[in-house]
Amino acid sequence: MRGAIQRPFYNGHRAAGSNRTACGSAHLSGYTYAMHTPLLLMLMIVVATGCKTLSQRAGEAPAAANQDRIASVQCVLQTANPPIDPETFDSVKARAGDGNPACMAALAMMYRGGDAYGVDQDLARARALFAKLALVDPAIHAVLGHMAEQGEGEPVDYAKARTLYGLSGAAGALRLAGLLEHGRGGAQDLPGAMELYTDTMRHFQDDAWNAMGRLRAQGQSLNAQQRERYQQIWVRGLVTQVRERLNVAHVRAAMKASTEGSTAISAKVMFTFTSANGTPQARLKQKTGDANLDAALLKAAAMVTMGEFGPFTGDQKTLEVVSPLVMVPRAQ
Repeated sequence: MRGAIQRPFYNGHRAAGSNRTACGSAHLSGYTYAMHTPLLLMLMIVVATGCKTLSQRAGEAPAAANQDRIASVQCVLQTANPPIDPETFDSVKARAGDGNPACMAALAMMYRGGDAYGVDQDLARARALFAKLALVDPAIHAVLGHMAEQGEGEPVDYAKARTLYGLSGAAGALRLAGLLEHGRGGAQDLPGAMELYTDTMRHFQDDAWNAMGRLRAQGQSLNAQQRERYQQIWVRGLVTQVRERLNVAHVRAAMKASTEGSTAISAKVMFTFTSANGTPQARLKQKTGDANLDAALLKAAAMVTMGEFGPFTGDQKTLEVVSPLVMVPRAQ
């Protein structure tokens, strides 16, 4: 027999908004930072949603639309594993010339990547293709913003980058926040940067979360809405911490020894946090009745930490979080 821990799952609320954009190409701008895979995802989304070409007219025959989707798939597959041979490059270029967005994106990627794809780099052509795609999907402005910020084929222009990131919506929000934080391309705007960071953060200790923490450490406060978002993500992060820390070898071994019978064993671990400290005091609010298992749980619970990030406690000095645990015998 071996034990299995069951825990309630915290159903935190996600920020309002959607990742869906025109022609389903929201992921294109992501490839700027992570190269091939996000672009591949974007192109496959274009194919799956049946995105029309930039020049396609309403009422196009179904056969022609189907051919366009096939061309999109081919452009994806042909450019997925660089370097690209000249014949493939010419094929993608021809289909991009027909206005196929997926093939335009692939061609722009190749022009921008240059040697990595085995082609001559042409940043001006890459920029022109991205600009055309941005007419259909504003999120693509984030790619253009990154090119301006990095000075790709043009002088570094932080002011232009700010404008382009602003036009891209959520796709460029994190990069725009960085420019606002450091006063690049315009006046420093810490409240504006904080707003963008808190709107953008999705997970505990992701890039936006850590940037938010950096501004807080510098004295920038959160408003009520931002504190609520902080708390939601913080709690989800704590749930992950508890799951990871309690699912360790010495706890599993103690569970196995204690649950050889058929009766489930319950326990409750209480974590007490202060607003100034992300490392809680842990104790068993409800013991299992097995001293060895209790000791194993406490040892594991003592490893739970949220680092420098404490919770908001309101008028209270502390926040107590109780994690119910159920150990259920399972057959091997």
